[in-house]
Amino acid sequence: MKFRGTRLYCSLPWFAMIVILGLFQLVDPPTQLRGVSKVMSVLAMSVFLYMLVKNLRNPPVVLELREDHICFVGLFPSVWTLFQLWKSVTIPNANVTSIEIGRVSDGLRLGKSHLADLNGDRGVSRRRVCVIQYIEQGREVRIYHPNVDGIENLAEMQRALECRFGGRLVLF
Repeated sequence: MKFRGTRLYCSLPWFAMIVILGLFQLVDPPTQLRGVSKVMSVLAMSVFLYMLVKNLRNPPVVLELREDHICFVGLFPSVWTLFQLWKSVTIPNANVTSIEIGRVSDGLRLGKSHLADLNGDRGVSRRRVCVIQYIEQGREVRIYHPNVDGIENLAEMQRALECRFGGRLVLF
């Protein structure tokens, strides 16, 4: 069972990059750099446009439930959340210790102090996140997706996780 990001959530960053690049075209570069600037702009615009169409047609998979493991795309909590790249992990079902879905601010009020690591930006406390804690090589690891509302069929995903993990799924 695959759960994908919504078309809007996955395409919005690429659309924003196209708009920003278009605004930069209004600035006139120095004479020596005009040719290079035009070539670089066309290349960048074509890459952004390709990614926009690709994400509109087929949004990326955020969570995939397989028989004996799950595949999840998210970020590891750290100070440098703004500069992190998305990571894809495959986690055996037996190694999952808990899955928590809810707003960071609500979780902190309920005493879930480990969610404080996710407060890298102000917006994350208002969004709903999905945090998966699992055991990897004898140590506990957390990975999270910063905007669960950007996943298609969220209610179906929660039901599937509830069926598979039961008491290990916490909604707050």
